[in-house]
Amino acid sequence: MSDLRVDFDTTDRAETRQGHDALIAWSPDLSVSSPTLDLHHQILVGCLNRMILLQGNWRDCLPAVRRELALVMNYCRIHFFIEEAAMKLAQVPDETVQEHTAIHRRIVGKMSDAVGAFKSDPLGFPFDETLRFLNMWLVRHIQDEDKKHYAEALRAFHGVEVDLRKYKYAQISRKLKLKEDPTRTAAAGDTLSGRWVSIIESNMERRAFMARVFQDQGMRVSQANNVLDAPVLIDANMPEVVFLDWSMRDALPFARELYSKRNAAVVASYFGDPMEIIDQCDLEGVANILAHPASAVDIISVTRETLDALVPLRALVLERLEG
Repeated sequence: MSDLRVDFDTTDRAETRQGHDALIAWSPDLSVSSPTLDLHHQILVGCLNRMILLQGNWRDCLPAVRRELALVMNYCRIHFFIEEAAMKLAQVPDETVQEHTAIHRRIVGKMSDAVGAFKSDPLGFPFDETLRFLNMWLVRHIQDEDKKHYAEALRAFHGVEVDLRKYKYAQISRKLKLKEDPTRTAAAGDTLSGRWVSIIESNMERRAFMARVFQDQGMRVSQANNVLDAPVLIDANMPEVVFLDWSMRDALPFARELYSKRNAAVVASYFGDPMEIIDQCDLEGVANILAHPASAVDIISVTRETLDALVPLRALVLERLEG
């Protein structure tokens, strides 16, 4: 187990710049004439970009690889469910829908094989091959098959978009029986009692309030008021989720380290509009954002969402903001 007590200023900036240069940029050429489905594709691009950033040293970042594979697998299934529903609503011919559905099943099968390979032998996982597949599939599937099979139909049926916005991730996840780790006997969000959470928060009143909320749920809580003291808590208690004050110095590199090295989901605790930090958080593997001021209900809701780990950050935050 690596030591989290590192000098966060020693990040290899040249390697980081090189990784960023290889990232996939969204462009209007990838639009399929549906804001909802375009957003889904952008979210999947985000997952792919995080994997691209891991490419050079992925064996040292196995928790991040595991998390991204699970997110891609689950979000693909959710996206495909909604996309196939959109095709039917837009009166795409049954034969075309069946052809498109068969393509989706092949993609899910390939991703299922990748998840299985990682679980069987994490260090021997074919990371580069999987990344090439995701890269090729995502761009080609959108540009060729999605546009060919339904983009024009969606332009003709404007009412479809209204129906698509009614879908909620939690409802679809239950319908598809999704969960972050299939080896678990129960879904992650079923109970909070007895589970570890760490609060890294500079504001004493906010930290105390959050601690009381978690303790009322029977959770086990560790606290720190700065990033430098946080690694000791993480190493000692191995929390499943870490609420990190995003205004703290070194919050971002610490979040990146937790994402890469630990099976701890990071929630950026932020006083303001989540959209102000969502791009930065998304790229660094942050699992969720808690916007302050937050009520006890808000805190518990975000905690459950984060522990369920069914969809990526951007999907969670945007759906929450839309109500």
